[in-house]
Amino acid sequence: MLSITIPGISADASKPFRKRDPLCSGDNDGVRFLFDMAFRWCYADGTANATKGVRDVAERADSTLTVIAGNPIPLVNNGLDFSGITVPGTFVGVPASVMADLFAEQLFLICFYMTAPAASDWLIGTRCLFQGSAAPSSYVTSPDIGMLGFGGGANSIIARRQTSVNNYVGLSVSPAAVNAYGQLTQVAMWRTADEFGLRLKTVDGQIAQTAAAGAKDTADFSAAIGAFGIPKGFWTTAGLTADELKAVKLKLHRGFIENLARSGRKPTEVLDADWLRQINRDVFN
Repeated sequence: MLSITIPGISADASKPFRKRDPLCSGDNDGVRFLFDMAFRWCYADGTANATKGVRDVAERADSTLTVIAGNPIPLVNNGLDFSGITVPGTFVGVPASVMADLFAEQLFLICFYMTAPAASDWLIGTRCLFQGSAAPSSYVTSPDIGMLGFGGGANSIIARRQTSVNNYVGLSVSPAAVNAYGQLTQVAMWRTADEFGLRLKTVDGQIAQTAAAGAKDTADFSAAIGAFGIPKGFWTTAGLTADELKAVKLKLHRGFIENLARSGRKPTEVLDADWLRQINRDVFN
């Protein structure tokens, strides 16, 4: 009988599987969803004008890119370019299994990479770039882990973690502090046993704000479908305003959600290591 051995592939079933992305190495199954627009296995379409498949690089549950008809989303510099949309509702969906997995312990890390809008295009006002449910009002009317997005009062990125329907704790940081305008920016929020945190990171530095972890959300968000991109949360659903049309001049490159109760990892260490890998890849922006 002919036996063929392929070099580099072990027959030892006890050894760990090789992961598609280094983020998932040593994660103890903690990374529950990961998309990367520079990875053609994840997303191969150049321009989307309907619902398109997005493969989960963590290989748990695939997702979709939902696009409103007449609002094409070209892939530019390995990022979904939202600058041509006129209504909200275009987003990379988070598989339903993710929020179900997070709900019990509510220890999580949520992160995305974007080419941020220019300073002159920045929106002063609450708008979601990530939301834990696809409902138009996000945590205000629906069970929802929270949101990341533009904030009011001054140029800012905010994080809001729901504690019950229409109640939240919030954090805010300034994009100007790290010169985020027009360049690749890592945006992340997390909740550990000790703290709730928000951080922006660019090649020019990082800025963070933290608060006490606080109590778990009493609203059951386990069935919620999250969204990265320009979902409907706080955007003008009938049609984007002039200020909103400027604010969507951004590109979404990569995003992931990690269950820290599973992984046992420190969020800032995960973020720092992933940032360095993306800079070394040099495939965004």
